[in-house]
Amino acid sequence: MSLFNKIRSSIQPGQKFRTPSKETPFSVKAIDTQHVTFSVGEKSKIKVPATCWEGIPDYLRGRGWVRIGAVHDTADTSTLEAYLDRFVSSSSSSYVVPVLEHIGTVKVERSKPAKVRLIE
Repeated sequence: MSLFNKIRSSIQPGQKFRTPSKETPFSVKAIDTQHVTFSVGEKSKIKVPATCWEGIPDYLRGRGWVRIGAVHDTADTSTLEAYLDRFVSSSSSSYVVPVLEHIGTVKVERSKPAKVRLIE
């Protein structure tokens, strides 16, 4: 089963999560055949496309612990945020990581700086 299909079968719209570092609440607004949309704050939405989700395991594979690197500017090139920036125009790693953890794809180290490791 593809990673995106695993997300679609395991996560429901309205499901609530917390960011790894600051424990800020957010929720999944919608999941369709092409995107997961997060509701962040009162009015912000972040759409993460299926192609982005599908590439995450390959990006993480063989790297060990990778910094999440959630920033609202230019991410360090060795972070998960830098990978996500290719697909999403706003900082999204803090929202992607809890979903990946929920479905058993990554392990999260919440110390600062927060990191993820692919579970294989």
